[in-house]
Amino acid sequence: MDQPSGESTLQVTADGGLAGTGTYLVSVDECDVAWQGSSGLGGDLRCPIGSTPRIAPVTLAEHRQDVLVPLRDLRGGPSPYLRFILSRPAGSQDPPDTSLTLGIGVTAAGIDDAVTPPGQRPPAPLANTGTAVLQGLLAGCGLLLLGAAAVAAGRRTRARTGRTS
Repeated sequence: MDQPSGESTLQVTADGGLAGTGTYLVSVDECDVAWQGSSGLGGDLRCPIGSTPRIAPVTLAEHRQDVLVPLRDLRGGPSPYLRFILSRPAGSQDPPDTSLTLGIGVTAAGIDDAVTPPGQRPPAPLANTGTAVLQGLLAGCGLLLLGAAAVAAGRRTRARTGRTS
């Protein structure tokens, strides 16, 4: 950071069939020191000095994806640590053939107190990670395979009737 202080924000987005079901919950907490314990399924992470909730537990369907959540102001020294929890109520089932894509964006910028008043930075959307391009490539490959199948079927039909082109 080349400024004496800075701001940071968090944005969480969700997409896919599971994002709209209302069963998955997301929450985010911030800790000034490293979380202690184990992470992952069944893990238990604790902040030894007390954490600050940044996104209270909310279903992905109700979460406002356009909101930039302010994090701790940045100063020289260690950065804060974030804990993300994604859960669903016990016994709930996922609909078949559904997916979930989570986007997590953390933005930090130095503040030049002489130029930019605090809180006046325009919101920035999450960066494009290429998933939109991947969907287009998969659709294009599917169309190529469909075209190849149609050509092969046409050749078989012509071969059976004895016609050639």
